[in-house]
Amino acid sequence: MRKNYKTYLVCGVLLLGLTACQAQTQPVSHTILPTETVAQIQQETYQSLQKSDGDILAVNLEATPSETEAPFFYIEVAQDTEATFSFDFTKTEGIANIGYYQQGSTEKISVPLDSSAVEQEISNELTVPLKKGMNVFYMTGDGCQCALRCELRDFDMQNIRFADTLPPAVQE
Repeated sequence: MRKNYKTYLVCGVLLLGLTACQAQTQPVSHTILPTETVAQIQQETYQSLQKSDGDILAVNLEATPSETEAPFFYIEVAQDTEATFSFDFTKTEGIANIGYYQQGSTEKISVPLDSSAVEQEISNELTVPLKKGMNVFYMTGDGCQCALRCELRDFDMQNIRFADTLPPAVQE
């Protein structure tokens, strides 16, 4: 009886281990949330969120980011391209990240903002690859207060199919 118990116990542990390994190997695909869901997340996260007018692709926001990814910019490009992503921010002490991904991709790029309080505006700049299709920029954090201005530049504006703070409306 004791030998059978050990056999069943080992088989059960192996089965649980195999199930856990299988669940971890499943790729995570980012999809665009419905506009209503995005609007609700934005309302909970951003005290202000405004896209610049004209030919400049820029967003200004004030936020209290949480662990939930809060999208703030949707940019659809006709073909793969690289752009300069510059951002200026101030924030209270705490964790905040900005990031982006391409719709349907399993890869995310996240940039942490300084974890200490930043009272004087800090400027950063990096080159980002925008993939053909919809690219989503988002913010996460631990509830600190942030003010952020970000801009995309140094690429062919004719390559832009869509750019806004909300996703394109779903056509029924």
